[in-house]
Amino acid sequence: MNNIEYKIDSKESFDLIIIGNMTKDYLNDSSDFQLGGPSLYAAITASKLGLKTLLISNHTINKNYFDNFPLLNVLNMSKNSDTEFLINYTNDQRRLVLKNKASKISLNFNDKIKTNMLRASVKPIAEDTKISLSLKENSEYDILTVATIGEDDEGNDIEIDLTVTKEKYEEVLKPIFQQSLDITKKLLKKNKLSGSD
Repeated sequence: MNNIEYKIDSKESFDLIIIGNMTKDYLNDSSDFQLGGPSLYAAITASKLGLKTLLISNHTINKNYFDNFPLLNVLNMSKNSDTEFLINYTNDQRRLVLKNKASKISLNFNDKIKTNMLRASVKPIAEDTKISLSLKENSEYDILTVATIGEDDEGNDIEIDLTVTKEKYEEVLKPIFQQSLDITKKLLKKNKLSGSD
């Protein structure tokens, strides 16, 4: 297959980012291959479930192969080689032989992609915080990540251990709410409507 340049808009955001080399699987000594590998299967499944997914992989696969998966974006970090397996089935037994291994994925992203990846990691935490602090009986919410959510510029793991108070939460969100109200008022005025319409 021809190599085609893979590009991701740095302004894009994703619901899920999966990092791992997809594989070319050659079944029963065939010269034709099918794509496989846990990273690809996970990415396809996530996209079919409606998640906007980014799969980061090293391979030589033509990007047109993924046209049937509109929510799946693929970022090819290196087009030098593929991870390839020979898979033979005999007597209900599977024999798997590694034929070639693609290079290790290097994650030297630009700042905007790093920011989007970090934002995707923090998004569910922010959602949980919002839901908890929206309840009348809760005045604060404790956030403690049990695993790293990314790396800083020096390569150190980023973890979260903090308490968010309802007061601070409302203070941070107040300008955003005000902006929404201002936009709504302008639209109502522009269309010669009132809040009661």
